[in-house]
Amino acid sequence: MSKRIDHIILTVDYEIFGNGTGSLRKCLISPTYKILNIAEQYDAPVTFFVEVLEFDAMKREGMKSQPGMLTQITAVEQQIHSAIWRGHDVQLHLHPQWIGAKHVKNGAWELDMARWRIGDLSSSEAYKILDFGKNFLENMINPINPKYKCQVFRAGAWCIQPSSNILKVLKELEFKIDSTVVPGLKNILDGEWFDFYNAPNLPYWLIDEDVCKNGKQGLYEIPILSGKVSRFKHGKNLADTFFRKESDIAPNCQGNYGKTDNKLKRIIARLFKLLNIGRVMLDISTMPSEILIEITRNWITRFGNENIHLPIVAIGHTKNFTHNSEKELKNYLSWSEKQGIAFSTFGQWLDGIGKRK
Repeated sequence: MSKRIDHIILTVDYEIFGNGTGSLRKCLISPTYKILNIAEQYDAPVTFFVEVLEFDAMKREGMKSQPGMLTQITAVEQQIHSAIWRGHDVQLHLHPQWIGAKHVKNGAWELDMARWRIGDLSSSEAYKILDFGKNFLENMINPINPKYKCQVFRAGAWCIQPSSNILKVLKELEFKIDSTVVPGLKNILDGEWFDFYNAPNLPYWLIDEDVCKNGKQGLYEIPILSGKVSRFKHGKNLADTFFRKESDIAPNCQGNYGKTDNKLKRIIARLFKLLNIGRVMLDISTMPSEILIEITRNWITRFGNENIHLPIVAIGHTKNFTHNSEKELKNYLSWSEKQGIAFSTFGQWLDGIGKRK
């Protein structure tokens, strides 16, 4: 029987805001280098989930009439290459609203918000963008790492449901892992919904048609870790963020999350979130180290008697990585290192269970 190993897998969604706002340099490139520099102090690889559709759109539009944008996209490609050289990983993230995106005169992006959810796409539409995304990353990275494979997926805005079409395509394209699900969480907004409330509260499981059901075959679902903390502690963190002089957006980054102008829907969504205070993601960009440590420790303790390779998936977003995030990430990684927890990629986890080919 293999030795028990706990694996922290640091993941960061590599993207600007979902409505096209935000500077590449200020919301993406600069905070990414800060994350890399901190992680490397602890020999911790970071897995960047790269949203390829927006970068393809920016490159296409930049070649038409925006040389400044093209320069920034070159900087993005250089950063991805640098991350690979430095021992980090890159996998696939997709926000379908970027399909056919156009850069309009006022500097904004014209996006197809009706395509916000990949789970709503037909099988053929899903195949087209997943195949494109996989080839995009492999063509970018194979020249510097011929062994690189794009084999892990995370759906944009967690909107992978209904998941049967998406999982079928992922299997056809030889993906091995999905890491979209956040057990216990859901979003009730029309056009943005996801529902992981009844997902298995397990380290990982096999998925064939439904990401929330433990199957007998298919891809691995390695969920983003979520956990329960006291409502007071979670509420205090939200209040601290609200009243802190520092924004919850990366320094000098300007953008917003607005998908819809329907204020009533936004109010309903916020009220629903308040009802769910006490359930948090292992989010390295928004959570204090105290909470990160608590839910990690509880997860390890829960499976302490099982001789397994235990994945502990953390998530972050460059656009939310603040000065405070830097401090909290250092504290969390320092604690993890002292506990003897391994810092890994998904591929290294697959190696641990003997499933990478």
